[in-house]
Amino acid sequence: MATQLKAPRLTHKVLMRGAIEAVTALHIGGSDIGLTIGGADKLVVRNPLDNTPYIPGSSLKGRMRSLLEKVGCADSCPGFQIQVAERGGEPRLGPCSCEGDKACDVCLVFGVAAATSRQFKEGQPYAGAARLLVRDAFLSNRQTFENPRLRLDMPFTELKTEVSIDRLTSAANPRQFERVPAGAEFTFELVLNVFSDDPKETFVTLVKQGLALVAEDALGGQSSRGYGKVLIKLTELVEIPVESYANPEQLAQARKENQLKGGPIEYGSRLVEPMAA
Repeated sequence: MATQLKAPRLTHKVLMRGAIEAVTALHIGGSDIGLTIGGADKLVVRNPLDNTPYIPGSSLKGRMRSLLEKVGCADSCPGFQIQVAERGGEPRLGPCSCEGDKACDVCLVFGVAAATSRQFKEGQPYAGAARLLVRDAFLSNRQTFENPRLRLDMPFTELKTEVSIDRLTSAANPRQFERVPAGAEFTFELVLNVFSDDPKETFVTLVKQGLALVAEDALGGQSSRGYGKVLIKLTELVEIPVESYANPEQLAQARKENQLKGGPIEYGSRLVEPMAA
């Protein structure tokens, strides 16, 4: 006879909102289909409705997870190992791949692959689909870049020519990258699903740590060339009990109760202020 276990219940949704400011130019690649002669070789991803650049949630979430794994999984997590490639035999660092009741906090929050075997123990956090949802972050100060006096190469963006040098022949290989200029601001929203057996505060702290690490690292491509430095401001953190969703008045009240009593939290404070015009 099968043993009946009590499944964890969704109890809270934790909403985190804020702003991401590009301190240096940002490049998150989009489709290169339809390139024109003389145009950029590498385009940024754009919202098809209004042609504005945006930050895909997958880019932010992926960078958060990658950095958190390097911090929290390198010494202690059995799923985070140096793997040897089948071809060439060169070691490479593989992503964390925890299983079931052995899952680390990073895998519990960011998700375990569907193909991974899972075990469930009553009273312990369950490893499964991602608890953290990361929305796309859309441009919030588009009016700044619609000023006709700005010398932009493309709508809302600039072009930067990069040159790679062949170290054997010294041949130059120039190519143009489309970049979102420094000063662009995007609004972001994260949703953390919390279950009855979850350590809520631990998971919230982990997400905050991920945002802080991204702000001190980079977002998008070409980061080693100076791209992607961002300033992240967490302005709202709201905990909503799931029962509130059955009562519009309770839901409206819960959404107003910002848990950041000390004011917004800023990650990645500027080390160098831009020069005044």
